[in-house]
Amino acid sequence: MRIIRFCKIDWMIIGLQRYVFLGFAALSLCVSLSNGDWMFGLLYIGFGHMVLSTMPFYMRKPADNGFLLMLPASKKERVLGRFLYGISMYLALLLTAVITVAILMAQKKGSLKIFLMILAAETAAVFLVMAVQYTFMYAFGEMNSQQLMGIIRIVPGMVFLFGGSYILQILQEIMRGKRESYQFLINALSWISEHMPLCSFLAVVLGIVLLLAGIGISVKIVEKRDFA
Repeated sequence: MRIIRFCKIDWMIIGLQRYVFLGFAALSLCVSLSNGDWMFGLLYIGFGHMVLSTMPFYMRKPADNGFLLMLPASKKERVLGRFLYGISMYLALLLTAVITVAILMAQKKGSLKIFLMILAAETAAVFLVMAVQYTFMYAFGEMNSQQLMGIIRIVPGMVFLFGGSYILQILQEIMRGKRESYQFLINALSWISEHMPLCSFLAVVLGIVLLLAGIGISVKIVEKRDFA
């Protein structure tokens, strides 16, 4: 229960910024429905999470530190609460993807099989980035270097958004028949399509393993401090 309490505290810390979170959710839904393509919506979900899930690290006021340190909880529970906040934000954002896919499937657009595969890949990427972001922020200390924290917050999301957009553009060109320059990618996609359940499972497992590794490293870092 203490872990859940600190998760709730992080949601309270971001305050009005939660409306930014809701805005990203609405934006991902609108983009998906306007294009008739949920893949772009998933990109915005991943980007939004990579930027917004780190907000408690820099939005917590120094004046609140004393109160938070007085709350009965171990350093491990505090770290787990922060990671639970990040996971809960991602799951909440995924609700918009589920709504979008349900609408598109009702219109006989899109493929549920492909959606699950892309979702598994994005989940692995989001968990990896979250593990790296949180570990770096715990390592360098909350609010110690605003410029460094800004880089850790923004750069991964921008790389994910623009890199993902570029990959989707290539996939669309392949679907239009421009196959000459992407034969290797076509072969890889064919193999993945034939082994989609296995690839989806491995992607999710990889993401969870990386996330657990990030949690373990973050806990070790925090336990070496005099405070959390």
